[in-house]
Order: sequence, then C-alpha cells, then structure tokens
Amino acid sequence: MLVSQVFDLAAPADPRIITLADLQGCGAGGDIVGILADVTAFWEHDSKEALLAVAGDAAPNAAEAGEGCSDHIECGAEEL
Repeated sequence: MLVSQVFDLAAPADPRIITLADLQGCGAGGDIVGILADVTAFWEHDSKEALLAVAGDAAPNAAEAGEGCSDHIECGAEEL
C-alpha cells in the first residue's frame, strides 16, 4: 500500500504524521513529494520493479547490438 511505503521512506518521529522535518531528514523527501504531487513520479515509483526488470533484460541485448537503453529507462532505473 502506498501509504505504508511513504511512511517507511519518511521514517517519521511520530508514526501518525509526517512533518516537514521528517521529510528533510529522511533523505527521500523529494521522492515522497514527487510521488504524491506528480503522476509521472508516482507511476515510476509504482512501476519500479517492472522498470528495473526491463532495464536488466534490455542491457545485455543492447550491449551486444551496440545500442543503449533509452534515456527514460536508464534515468528511471538509476533514480529508483
């Protein structure tokens, strides 16, 4: 569930609420705000495992063919 994931990322001092201080101190505040405010960031977070699998499957074949993955997949996999 997304709420549990967000609270796990934020690791708030009070397990009932996430404060600005929690977001600033957790190291994932930008990701959390992105997930909640940006549909693309939410989709990337929600599809993280699928994106990593696609990037992992594509990397050996692309290297053999002399091609790289698309910037979107590489960027998404590195950020996740």
